[in-house]
Amino acid sequence: MHSASSNPAAYALCDGIVCVQDVSPELVNLILKPLDRPPINFVPVRYYIYKGILRSSLFANPATIAAPGNNQLTQSIWDSQNAQNESANPTSNASAPAAALGINLSDKADPNYIDPSQPIDSLFFRTGGNAQFPIVQAGWTIGTFDKTRFGFEILLEGLGFSHTLALARSLEDLVLVASLTGTETPDQVFSHWNDKEKILGFMDPCAFWGSFYGNRIQAKTSTGSFDVTSGDSLYNGVVALFFNKNRAYVDIRNEHNNSFDYFNNYSRTLELAFDATAVRSQFDYYVTGWPIQIVEGTRFPTNNSTSFNILRLALPAGDNTLPLLYLSQGYKSNGSSGFPVELSSAERVISVNLQGQLTDAVALALPNVASSAQPVGCYVRLRYFKRIDSTQTVTPGSPTTVMTYNYLDNIFYPLELQTSFGGPSPVKSVVYDQDIYVDATATLGIDFIGKVGFATDNANVTLFAFPTYVISGDSSGTTIPFSITGELFDEDDTYLKLLLKKFDPKTIEKTEIVLG
Repeated sequence: MHSASSNPAAYALCDGIVCVQDVSPELVNLILKPLDRPPINFVPVRYYIYKGILRSSLFANPATIAAPGNNQLTQSIWDSQNAQNESANPTSNASAPAAALGINLSDKADPNYIDPSQPIDSLFFRTGGNAQFPIVQAGWTIGTFDKTRFGFEILLEGLGFSHTLALARSLEDLVLVASLTGTETPDQVFSHWNDKEKILGFMDPCAFWGSFYGNRIQAKTSTGSFDVTSGDSLYNGVVALFFNKNRAYVDIRNEHNNSFDYFNNYSRTLELAFDATAVRSQFDYYVTGWPIQIVEGTRFPTNNSTSFNILRLALPAGDNTLPLLYLSQGYKSNGSSGFPVELSSAERVISVNLQGQLTDAVALALPNVASSAQPVGCYVRLRYFKRIDSTQTVTPGSPTTVMTYNYLDNIFYPLELQTSFGGPSPVKSVVYDQDIYVDATATLGIDFIGKVGFATDNANVTLFAFPTYVISGDSSGTTIPFSITGELFDEDDTYLKLLLKKFDPKTIEKTEIVLG
């Protein structure tokens, strides 16, 4: 949470769709559902929530949108209302309704009220409304923060994270987990750590901005205009104002999108070094009490005059006999003094060997202010995948290990999969914006990084996966011929048949799955 000397304007971070929810008689929260992604290697963001917006900056009264001149969001809504008035009746002077921003959906007295236990998706994918929520453009003023206490939350996409409306109807959110006393049973210990995994659905806003150090964003002061900034100027003008300005988050996840030792099949200990040549030392990945590695800037050399710090890490092998790493967000050290360039899909895949009980070391590049040797807060996500080892016939190590012997094993989470769309359409589908690894080398002759999806029709439930980058086994696979998105079909047929029609002439075809 933040404070300011005067009420700051809230700006749309990117193009998106907005909805507003009640917090108190004076305050509301605004949810921004992004329509585009950062143009760099970046993990998918589901929603941005602006906390502590003054109600009066968006609403004139409980039933009406505030005056057009308040900000660009209210101006846009009034422009649409006036156009509708002109189209329906040139003499009409109907006011822009407060429901245009969806605030009525957080009012228990409203017949369309949605319970706070429901996902935030239920706001944006509901049916029965007579209008779409407003679309805003990057840089628009979309409200005014209350100077005494306001915040900004970044909710990440991914299987296993169901962000509820309660997050959008409170000013401050805390993940509360009772401390362990040492007398708990194994299942109670597991539940304790499982509850802490909730934090992986969020990103520190300071780390968000710092992650653009090697790229460019537009930023402004309260009295200035939006100007392009990057590198050291981005740090000094934006990141340095945060308490966490020098804190890097290294988020290492297993193949199921949990923290890497979620199943106790590795160990909590990994080895880290904070420059290119230092000897690695052992560190407890969970030492902060949370399932993420937080690297304080004081760990890095104080005389580094280059634009990045090098973090070298080696992971415990555990029961992973054929490990594969994938850098979902971040940069690798390239041996030059300049800040590393963006990674291609191929460069994000990191094949490692085992050296005893550890993987090969991987050198990551974290931003650094060269003139003052100030590490820049940032976020890195590394996926720790398992390739299929055909020599394994029994489960090694921890009894909690979930083994995969065939490429169809453990790709899908049936209890987590659900479509976001409501309404009467007979066929609905969803694609989860999350990196998965599929090792079908033994059966199909390829392995790939891809995404998973889920569809329902009147006769079937369909689980599907498709490649976004083919690693090996297909010389033409570097250019994927199609991409699947979640959608509605009003035609009553099976999802697979409708998918075939969508990609006609044949880009894909239906055939039998042949197993050994």
